Amino acid sequence: MRDIGRSILLSMKSWRIFLFGVSMILSCTSQKEENTAMQAIPVNIQHIVYDTTVHHQEYIGTVESENAVDVSFLIAGTIEQMHVAEGQHVDKGALLAALNTVSLGKAHELSLSALKQAQDAYRRLSAMYENKSLPEIQYIDAKTKLEQAQAGEAIARKNLQDATLRAPQSGVVGRRYVEPGTNVMPSTAVYNIMDIRSVKVRAAIPEGEISAIRTGADCEVEISALGGETFRGEVVEKGVSANPISHTYDIKIKLHNPAGRMMPGMVCRVYLKQVDEWGNGRIIVPIRAVQVDYSGKRYVWVKDNAGKAVYKEVTLGKLSGNGVQITNGLQEGDEVIVDGYQQISAGTWVSDNQLLKQ
Repeated sequence: MRDIGRSILLSMKSWRIFLFGVSMILSCTSQKEENTAMQAIPVNIQHIVYDTTVHHQEYIGTVESENAVDVSFLIAGTIEQMHVAEGQHVDKGALLAALNTVSLGKAHELSLSALKQAQDAYRRLSAMYENKSLPEIQYIDAKTKLEQAQAGEAIARKNLQDATLRAPQSGVVGRRYVEPGTNVMPSTAVYNIMDIRSVKVRAAIPEGEISAIRTGADCEVEISALGGETFRGEVVEKGVSANPISHTYDIKIKLHNPAGRMMPGMVCRVYLKQVDEWGNGRIIVPIRAVQVDYSGKRYVWVKDNAGKAVYKEVTLGKLSGNGVQITNGLQEGDEVIVDGYQQISAGTWVSDNQLLKQ
């Protein structure tokens, strides 16, 4: 019995020692966590969520006519009459101007006389040839002269017709380059005719943003000359050659203009919807949160699940207000340290001073 009692006393003593040790460990752990919490650096944290709101990028553009042509005479001469002025609407085929036709008329009369003579000679010699009283060589010579006279008359008649200038398309006279009395050559532009039933807006896009623009994309165009009125258009052309000085690419936006209110040369603002490459929104952080390390890489400080600061390398996109888009390195749910990062390093304990939500 003594041995059994002694064993029970020893077991109780061991159990008390075990409980004391456990309590000491818990006390030390609690004290350590309390000390860690007291040493944590207070920071401001932004909880990352995707920004799914629609954003539009603004560009400056200029209205151009969709189809503008310079018209000129097909022959040389002196302009005698000009029938339309700048800004006037003309229909296709309308008479625009005319050259002095005195010399051209005389040349046509001369060709008609030569044609009649050749026709008369051919008619008489043909009868003789059919009666076998004319050598074949003389008959062929008469036939050749008739053909030459016919060609000469056709050329003289065509020159006389080309002395008048007619509109190749319906539109508005954009420019009148010369005045009556001017001697012109076939390459001399006389009028510029613009078709403005629909117009195009040309806008310059920086090389860093051209890849996000798609042909067929809808956009809005605001024209200050029309009281800030907004029109809807569509991107129909996307340039592939950059301006060597500004490093921009031109795009063209088509706008319907049935009333003719939009005129070439008007300056406008183009608003293009920004396209998200991932389709689920954008990540925007304040510019001040992005740092640059010794190697030139961009990074931000992120609070991990344990409450420590972690270095995260990021890739930057376009600016957005006071923030910058992060295209790689962050995801929804990350907690980015936006203030107070000056006192932290990798592994530093941090605590939320203020939760800033995007």
